[in-house]
Amino acid sequence: MLTVLVTAFSTLVAAPAASARVLMNGFALQNGVQSNLPAFNIQLAYGDSRLSRYIPYIDAAARAINNTGTASLSLHTGGIAPRDPNKGEIIIQLADSAECRDAHTGPGESLACTSIVPSGTQVIGAQIQVQTALASRSSSIYTSTFTHELLHALGLDHYEFTWGGGVQLMHPNASIGASTIQSGDLAGLWYLAEHRPPPNAAPIGSFEAATRVNATTVRLSGWALDPDTTAPIAVRVSVDGVSRNVTASTSRPDVQAAHGKGAAHGFTINQTVTSGPHQICVDALDAQGGPNTSLGCRTVTANNVPIGSLDLVSKASATSVRVAGWALDPDTTASIRVHLYVDGSFAKDVTASLTRNDIQTAYRKGAAHGFDTTVTVTPGAHSVCLWGIDADGVSNPKIACRDVVTNIQPFGSVDSAAGTGGNSITVAGWAIDRDTPSSALGIHVYVDGKYAGNGTANATRQDVHNAYQLGANHGFNFSVPATPGAHQVCVFAIDANGGNNPQLGCRDITVANQVPIGSFDMLTAGTGTMTVAGWAIDPDTTAPIKVHVYVDGVYSLQGTADVSRPDVGAAYGKGSLHGYSLSLNATAGAHSVCVYALDSAHQANNRQLSCRTVTVR
Repeated sequence: MLTVLVTAFSTLVAAPAASARVLMNGFALQNGVQSNLPAFNIQLAYGDSRLSRYIPYIDAAARAINNTGTASLSLHTGGIAPRDPNKGEIIIQLADSAECRDAHTGPGESLACTSIVPSGTQVIGAQIQVQTALASRSSSIYTSTFTHELLHALGLDHYEFTWGGGVQLMHPNASIGASTIQSGDLAGLWYLAEHRPPPNAAPIGSFEAATRVNATTVRLSGWALDPDTTAPIAVRVSVDGVSRNVTASTSRPDVQAAHGKGAAHGFTINQTVTSGPHQICVDALDAQGGPNTSLGCRTVTANNVPIGSLDLVSKASATSVRVAGWALDPDTTASIRVHLYVDGSFAKDVTASLTRNDIQTAYRKGAAHGFDTTVTVTPGAHSVCLWGIDADGVSNPKIACRDVVTNIQPFGSVDSAAGTGGNSITVAGWAIDRDTPSSALGIHVYVDGKYAGNGTANATRQDVHNAYQLGANHGFNFSVPATPGAHQVCVFAIDANGGNNPQLGCRDITVANQVPIGSFDMLTAGTGTMTVAGWAIDPDTTAPIKVHVYVDGVYSLQGTADVSRPDVGAAYGKGSLHGYSLSLNATAGAHSVCVYALDSAHQANNRQLSCRTVTVR
């Protein structure tokens, strides 16, 4: 709030009666005023742009006062929002104040009025209100008007008498008063300057110590005093930028002996803090509101969080991991607990108490801070994290994490997949598990998403050994049943340790059932018998197939085409054992004889090779 001690008015013709002022030789002081600040900033509070016309005249008035050597006025023309003045400010604003108008009692009109802000007997700020009527007056009076108001702002009141043979600038009637600073005005300025209080002595003191009390408290100690008083003063304690004030009033006879300002200037403060390091600063606060003095800053820790290291995280088996390292709490030499987490889930609580002389050498907190343990895991890749458990139960930090793979996934290739025999699929390729390179892996085959069969990758594949140096017995080549038609065939390697079973590959194939082929080469007859001969092959297999003989349309005999026929083997590449020569009894007379080759897949694809006629005796 603006505290108004005296409001002084300037007019063109007449001045109000003087009140509440102190008359001196050639000047008058505003009521209760004895001094002012040595320097002020003049700020322009723009209500609108009309105030800017007065800038040259305000500047001239300020320079005229500065030339007296009694005060330093600095004009700032940037403009601020209208407000009350701060310490060391004179704010000028354009405003038709009712207070300014109503206080005028003489003829004429008020052109400006000034209100001061005192601190005791010292003027520390002021506000000048310029009335809009000033704009209608000749600019020749602008400089003297602002000089007059600035002298009010510095603490002078109206002086309606003559001095040194003439009237002063501070005469209340502008038409009578001088236009420049006169000897009486100057005497007033010097009086105010010479009665300024001595410079405010800055506080002194010492931030002597910051010591840990417990996990959440730090004790701060030291002293602070203001040489301008014997009374205790406040100190400001800032923890990481958050402040509070405490009175430094505990007895310190040593401070009294050294400075003679009494003993009640010590402070001992128990400051609550969170875990970890903090910057704590202490400032001594000036008793008169002047500049404060920094007593220094210290970095302190009430609770040191545990520290440590994950020295080793390695596979112990397909289902366990060995974890080793160390952990300690700097606040104690005792062993602390550590928690191990696997993939974000708690796995084990261990006390880090194994001897680690290297840790004692490095940290001087004893040697019993090591650990070496195993944790159970599923086969595969995992993240293992170490958490230190705080000895004071305040903060448990995550110290480190490391990745580990306990079971390496098998790998391999599906080199081929094809339909065979019209009722099966043959797959071939290779597969290896690095965890057990000397063992043969199981291979599972799925047809159209359903399990179809399995085999073992134990066939010799020297090329695979040459590429990976993990042995040669990792090949596979086997068949699984399948119906004729289009299929998707997928092959999986079965992990030796029960881990993930990766898909080696999928193929789209068609299982086709080929019709048997062959020839009914010869038919001979004897007494009550006949003989049929020829060959038959199923292109889906190299195995011999069955043939059926029908006599006069009636099934009569089944045989196997397994007689050696090198010519057939040479012609079709399915082996030589595909000939047949079958005899059967028959009644005398003429007969029609037909031979059929039977499909190896037992499908309805049996083929009639031929029919012949014969006469039996």
